Amino acid sequence: MINRAMETLHANPWEACDAWLRLLSHAQALRNEWHALQQRGVDRDCDALNQIRVAVADAHDWRAFGEAWRQSWNAYAQSSAALWHDAAVWSMHAQRESANATRAWLSECQAAGLRDFSRLCGDASLFASWRDWFAQQQHAGTESALPDGPMTQPSGKQFAAAA
Repeated sequence: MINRAMETLHANPWEACDAWLRLLSHAQALRNEWHALQQRGVDRDCDALNQIRVAVADAHDWRAFGEAWRQSWNAYAQSSAALWHDAAVWSMHAQRESANATRAWLSECQAAGLRDFSRLCGDASLFASWRDWFAQQQHAGTESALPDGPMTQPSGKQFAAAA
């Protein structure tokens, strides 16, 4: 009995540590993906500045400079729209993955915490009266919430709900 208690005592912290490290690893992977998106934004800005620099160096009149300026900002807007789209997709992906990882972690914590719960509670027949009472309350609540459900008078006789 003492050995089993010691195993349980030492197993749960290691499981918790493992789950926590998996969550941190997941967060780091999402952070790396976000930094890659930010790097694309920096590259977009550098490309736009280089295009404008080339336009200034090569332009011999204002019309050629204006056309090069317009083309560089057009390319900037297109790459910005693609980057915003990818950031929105990443955000949805990150939320879904974080929710899944958190859900898995919580279920593991629940499983680890409730592993010996039945032993701590003792005989389940002690809770049968409470379980029956809760079931009756739930059943009564769902019946009264139904639009055509049976309604009872205080005397216990059923009567039809007025339409």
